[in-house]
Amino acid sequence: MNVEPPTGDKADHKFFGRYHDLTLLLIGFVFTTVIGGSLGYYFQGKSWRYENNARRYEAEVTKASEIFDEISSLIDRRLYATRRLVWAYKDNDTEEIKKQREIYQQVVYDWNGNLNRNLSRTQRYFGDERRKELNDIRAGFREIDTVLRNYRKDSHPNQDELKRIEDMVDGFNGKIYGFNINLLTHIQEGRVGIFLSGPLPKR
Repeated sequence: MNVEPPTGDKADHKFFGRYHDLTLLLIGFVFTTVIGGSLGYYFQGKSWRYENNARRYEAEVTKASEIFDEISSLIDRRLYATRRLVWAYKDNDTEEIKKQREIYQQVVYDWNGNLNRNLSRTQRYFGDERRKELNDIRAGFREIDTVLRNYRKDSHPNQDELKRIEDMVDGFNGKIYGFNINLLTHIQEGRVGIFLSGPLPKR
């Protein structure tokens, strides 16, 4: 006949003794709370960071668009004022020349008054290459301005020289157009400001 040796209370043989089940429950609760809370905190923080970056991204694109509008408009104003002055010289209309020179000088004043600001903002929102392009446009405008001043001072101005100036202005238009397209591409792709190296990644 098989007789079991006395073992006492079976609960005493569990790892935590008579509180084994309760202890496991508490441990499970702690792990669930700690790990679940940590995961929740992690994903909540990740979501917050993404939303924060999304707001910053939207703000950068909006500001870059505003800067593009301002700079592009000023460039177009100066180019158009230059054309109008050349046309006035071609027509040899004294009153029109005086009128267009006043408009031209005001636009040049506005251009020079914002030049360093626009160069730095272009650098900040569109990068070094775009700033170099704007600086090239500045140099081109200066060259045309010098030629126009010399033409005005010439005691015997001629139509051939005026045609050369007009060709300079026409040829300059392509550089301006390319600059505008490059800035628009940055905006469309979201590569602006602090996101210059790449747009905000998708979630």
